[in-house]
Amino acid sequence: SINLNNAIPSITKKVEAVYFYPNPTDNGRITSTLSVNKIRVLSLSGTLLFETAQLEKNQNLDLSALQSGFYLLEIQTNDKIAYQKLRIK
Repeated sequence: SINLNNAIPSITKKVEAVYFYPNPTDNGRITSTLSVNKIRVLSLSGTLLFETAQLEKNQNLDLSALQSGFYLLEIQTNDKIAYQKLRIK
């Protein structure tokens, strides 16, 4: 049998709470409540749509080029990864 905890350790590690607001957003602009190393925006099918390095606490992220819908934020802090669903109206 395959132990996924050893195969994908970065996904199973906990990361301190990272939130982006507002969520949902009307204009595609969101703000981070913590500093992060990298943000990736994925479609719900897993396609990479946007990526940026180093986002500081309270820094805005402009995703206004994306269409209305649901997206997945992949948030990397040091060696940890967290995911958050985002809705753009």
